[in-house]
Amino acid sequence: MCPPRVAVPRTLAAKTSSSVEIDKSLSIMQWTGAPEQLSALESLRNAFDSSTYNDEVTDEQLRWFLMDRKLDVDAAKQKLETMLEWRREFGADSITTTDVAKEAATGKAYLHTQNDVFGRPVIVVRASKHVKDAAPLVESQRLCVFTLERALERLPEGQDTVLGIFDLRGFKNKNADMVRG
Repeated sequence: MCPPRVAVPRTLAAKTSSSVEIDKSLSIMQWTGAPEQLSALESLRNAFDSSTYNDEVTDEQLRWFLMDRKLDVDAAKQKLETMLEWRREFGADSITTTDVAKEAATGKAYLHTQNDVFGRPVIVVRASKHVKDAAPLVESQRLCVFTLERALERLPEGQDTVLGIFDLRGFKNKNADMVRG
């Protein structure tokens, strides 16, 4: 018989035991709409008024990056601009199912059809299905971005995390993209 389902605090959602000590400095703060958060949001909005990314940035992104950087407006702006620049250069917003069909057919990574018990979309990565140099690395990167984007689209209201399951069964050297420097 299964134990009754209980609410698990957000910071423990990925833990298997409530006796695990959690380092609060590593967690992302929650958006509550407190005056200091709203003030930081307004400052970040104003900082983007003259940015080349002004038309691309959303309030949701501004809030997320502010929380991630603990309301440090300059750090949030720099990190968000770096992300937006990378997305432009990589073409993250224009990747289609057709673009990733060949890599997706390998079964190396996919978005599961069901969410986990906490409502999070689930991405499964089967590392043994990735064979180094079988295709250009950028093809695997496109599949990764495409899969993450689809998972983010499936996030329920109020949820901001995705569960990643990395299946390492059968993983060997031939599956590793090692960079030596």
